[in-house]
Amino acid sequence: EEISMEYEPNVRAEEFENQLTKAREKDLKLKMSSVGPHRDDFCVRVNGIDIRKFGSQGQQRTAALSLKLSEIHLVEKIIKDKPVLLMSGDMDPVGNYGKGVKEVYQKLLDTGHKNVTLKLYPEARHEILNEINKQEVYDDLDKWIEENVL
Repeated sequence: EEISMEYEPNVRAEEFENQLTKAREKDLKLKMSSVGPHRDDFCVRVNGIDIRKFGSQGQQRTAALSLKLSEIHLVEKIIKDKPVLLMSGDMDPVGNYGKGVKEVYQKLLDTGHKNVTLKLYPEARHEILNEINKQEVYDDLDKWIEENVL
């Protein structure tokens, strides 16, 4: 079987500002953003067939495992002395309630990365820049940039 993956952006770059403007009122009411790169997706295909819709559980699991193994290889290739900051809410279902972020953090350390910072915000979800403690998040980000980048 041949596996392939396609990036599916939520919105094209040239339409981004217009789409944000159109969604603004609805997004403010819902207290979430419906447009942007956080809504992007990947289409995984096996022999040209979208396995999200038409793949067996076995094909989906095999594809997930292949992606995980590729992730390890990619992490090993990243320059290991570059600073890395991982920030998430510990109530974020996307990050498996902090477990997924901790796994990535540990993988980075296990592959020899020296300057890795993990910051989990209690009771926050995945839009940490819009949570009630957003000023703390911005302050932490600003401090980390000053200490590690500038």
